[in-house]
Amino acid sequence: MYSSLSNSFMPLQFGNEKVRYKEHSPTVALLPYIACYWTVTGEELSIGEKKYLKVLPDGCIDFIFQEDRSLGCIGKVTGAMSQFADIPIHRSSAFLGIRFRPGGFHSLFQVAASSHTGHSITLSDIDKSWAEIQYRLNEADDKITLLNTVLLQKLKHRKSVQNDLPITNLLHHIYQQRGNIKVQQLAKDGFMSTRNVQRLFLDWIGLSPKTFCRIVRIQFSLRSLLCNRDDSVAEISASFGYSDQAHFIREFRNHTGMTPTCYLSDLFKTSSHSAIRIGENNNNERGN
Repeated sequence: MYSSLSNSFMPLQFGNEKVRYKEHSPTVALLPYIACYWTVTGEELSIGEKKYLKVLPDGCIDFIFQEDRSLGCIGKVTGAMSQFADIPIHRSSAFLGIRFRPGGFHSLFQVAASSHTGHSITLSDIDKSWAEIQYRLNEADDKITLLNTVLLQKLKHRKSVQNDLPITNLLHHIYQQRGNIKVQQLAKDGFMSTRNVQRLFLDWIGLSPKTFCRIVRIQFSLRSLLCNRDDSVAEISASFGYSDQAHFIREFRNHTGMTPTCYLSDLFKTSSHSAIRIGENNNNERGN
């Protein structure tokens, strides 16, 4: 499930002014399956104030626990997204999440990822044991350690890693090309038919290979925009193989709801940009 190129695709998500987003690395044994644990809080907001958190498509499945003062942690599984979403955040909002790497959810739980695409389903409906785990999260002082322990137990009982090899090889080719690869070429590189590639992606990722490649391409270009601020949008679009600047801007807007220029302007306008450390995810705190 994990290759050296997996590190080159760390999906980017951000908070914004007064909405704090923070990432925590999983224990080493879980790195092939989990990109990060993350938290979102709105505690800096005023009473009655509301902000929207923009969540970008990243090809990942997330377990999301919303902390309710009266009900405790309520867990849901959210399938891979093909479009961005604007999530309302209030002062009392508090979320804890597990972001699985593309394919990591299926590898650990042996559940078809496509059954959750475009849906948010109560976590205990997937696995009854999570009802008890949610209760333990309510009581735990160190929730990240508890989640590591639970998922390490799941890892211990998973099937042979040989089952992961076909999708791992396909993902390797996609990351190597930074998403700029045709499905026909992907099938050729993987020594399989395009139909088999389609089936693997629906089972393991929950998206078609074409949609997933588009998401990976945008995620890589977004990282490049952040890391190479002196490069023009035209230079970035050319480096990622877009036919022209207009094509890149259209794709970027479809996935983020904004043009690259507007997105970066919004991202860098506050001093909290200093907390963004590209390429790391050990206790990263990100805000626009």
